[in-house]
Amino acid sequence: FDIELKVITKENLQELTTLKKEAAVVLIMDTSKSMQWDDDGAGYCVNCNRNIDNAQGHSCGIAGSGDGTYANQGTNKNPMRITTAVNAANSFIEDFAANFTDSAMISLVTFNYKATARNFSGNYWLDLAEEGNVNTITNYVESLDDYNERAAINKRTTALDSGTNIAASLQVAYNLLDDLDENAPTKRYVILLTDGAPNRNIGTIISDYEIADGRESDKYYTEATEKAGLLKNKATVYSVGFSKDVASNTTFMQGLATSEAHYSYAATADLLADEFEEITQSIVLLANAWTVTDPMGDNIQFLGFYDTDNTLE
Repeated sequence: FDIELKVITKENLQELTTLKKEAAVVLIMDTSKSMQWDDDGAGYCVNCNRNIDNAQGHSCGIAGSGDGTYANQGTNKNPMRITTAVNAANSFIEDFAANFTDSAMISLVTFNYKATARNFSGNYWLDLAEEGNVNTITNYVESLDDYNERAAINKRTTALDSGTNIAASLQVAYNLLDDLDENAPTKRYVILLTDGAPNRNIGTIISDYEIADGRESDKYYTEATEKAGLLKNKATVYSVGFSKDVASNTTFMQGLATSEAHYSYAATADLLADEFEEITQSIVLLANAWTVTDPMGDNIQFLGFYDTDNTLE
């Protein structure tokens, strides 16, 4: 018998003679003020020198302190959200490099009231397959969790800025993917990590890689959703909600992702590490989605394939 086999997949297939382990990822990290609190929203006030259960609402009699400005550390029991995010991100980066040894292109976007693509000695993209690049980007990510280790409590040397400009971060990610040339990996992914809801929209466009904020509240959600829709045409998009503050925003966060299955929620620090590990596994599977194995039955003898001239080879 002649048998015609067809393989159907949602992934874009290419005719390849060899399997290359390559992919490109834009990692988007929330570095807003609330990332200085722990996953329950508590923080350590550097003015009062004590733990505050509700860091966002804490006011200690200093002008401007009512929004949690001074409760800007993790507690002495739990780490800051940014600490947890840094650890999860760096684990992902190391795993990504280990799984894509031919080319593991990565770019980093951080955002608060504005979004910025990180420039590494003139390059917005680093190939982790090249020597030294894993250390370059993980060292930078580690610096996002900058604190004074000599303090009795791990007090930040500088406070993170306020604002959650998700729309701007997605636009910068789009621009970065647009910069990739024809020789870059065709399997492309975006991972967005945030602990809150959008409260800024796109304002001043400083460059393709730096976008400041606007304060048009009717655009906070709609603009982010619009930018995510455009981004999905260029890459598979994962969204990750971290901490209890994003629990009520599930529908919005799912809408940013390629599908509901590409959204994950981590209420606590240990769950965030698990979610990033699952994303790594998903990317590895998707990057190899065109590899298909169809075992023959015991009584079937394989004679060969027909070529384009309908000749059995």
